Amino acid sequence: MSDDLFFNIYIYILGFYLNFSITLTDRKKNGVITSKRVQAFFRIELRQNYHREVSIYQGGISYFEILDKIARYFKVNLYSRSREQKDKVFYSYMVIAHNSESHLKVIDYFDRYPLYSSKYLAYKDWKYVVEQIQLRNGKPLTAENIKEIQKIKDQFNNKRKEFDFSHLDTIDS
Repeated sequence: MSDDLFFNIYIYILGFYLNFSITLTDRKKNGVITSKRVQAFFRIELRQNYHREVSIYQGGISYFEILDKIARYFKVNLYSRSREQKDKVFYSYMVIAHNSESHLKVIDYFDRYPLYSSKYLAYKDWKYVVEQIQLRNGKPLTAENIKEIQKIKDQFNNKRKEFDFSHLDTIDS
C-alpha cells in the first residue's frame, strides 16, 4: 500500500469517511484542574458491504479485505461498528490511528500522497498538533501550547472559516 496511490484512489471511489480530530481534556488531581491533555486521532470509516452483488473473483461484497490492509499499514486494529438510526441498523468498519507510531504512518502517507480536498487543510492542522505532542515528549502542555491548540481546534473541520487551497496549484494539468 505504501508504494502506490491505492488508499487515495479508494478514498475517492468508495467514499471513505475520513476524520482528523483533536481533543483537549482537563487533567485533574484531587478534583482540581492541573493541566490539559491533548489527543489526536485519525479515523477511517466505511460501510461493511458493497451495495451490489459482486463475484468473489471481483473481490466480493465485503470491504473487510481493503480496510484490513489499511489497518495493517497504519499498525492499528480494525473495528466493526453498528449503529441504529430510527428503524435502520448501519454496519461499518473503522480504522483509528491513535498512537505515535500510527500517527507517523498517517503523516508519512499523506505527505507522500496528499488529499485534494478541504480534508487536506484539516490534515495540516492535525499534523501540526501531532508534531507539538511529539515535541513535548510526555511533558505537560504550557499555557501557550493550550491556547494555540485551542485556536486550531476552534476552526477545525466543519468550523473552518478560512480556506487556502494553494496546495492545489502543484497539481499537474
